[in-house]
Amino acid sequence: PVPRLSGPAWTDGTFRVQVPTVPGGRYALEFRPAVGSGGWSAVSGPVAGDGAVATLSHTAALGDRGFYRVSVEQDPASSAGKSGAGADRTE
Repeated sequence: PVPRLSGPAWTDGTFRVQVPTVPGGRYALEFRPAVGSGGWSAVSGPVAGDGAVATLSHTAALGDRGFYRVSVEQDPASSAGKSGAGADRTE
């Protein structure tokens, strides 16, 4: 399932977002400056899921605009696949 992101915030040069985790999941925050061009770059994580809410952050955020997403990879022993959810930031 795609995680529901909450609490996106941009404070003092750091972007933060919270994501509920499930055991066996690995969560990473990814960034790219434009929605339609370039690849996604991992900027935080991966964080192992444990059933709690994890906070992912990008402390070296560049520029005034960009897009973030959280990628999720499942432990092959628990299930297969990769999914993601995203948020955009415009200032």
